[in-house]
Amino acid sequence: MIRFHGRAESDFFNGEILPGGVDTQREYRDKPFSLSARYMLKGKDKDGKDCRLFIENNGTATDGVVTTSPILVSDSPSLAWLETARTSGSISDKNGELLITIQIEAD
Repeated sequence: MIRFHGRAESDFFNGEILPGGVDTQREYRDKPFSLSARYMLKGKDKDGKDCRLFIENNGTATDGVVTTSPILVSDSPSLAWLETARTSGSISDKNGELLITIQIEAD
């Protein structure tokens, strides 16, 4: 289990990960590497209102490529649509730091 911190930047939310973000990683002999991260962010929604955003991000790594299936929950009415949005994610290295990218898929 790996504790982590960071920030989120997007057109609809900007904020910081609150203390307690944890990524649980598992390696298996005959299965892809897996991860499960859970964390809460505190920040501002697109309307400039204070809010929180919870993310559960589960994924696997195959041939060094990490793909994830994020679930998002927020107390912001303007971000409520994220709770039912189709999402996908990826993890990469940017200048020696992990970059978690969450894509919101258009209907």
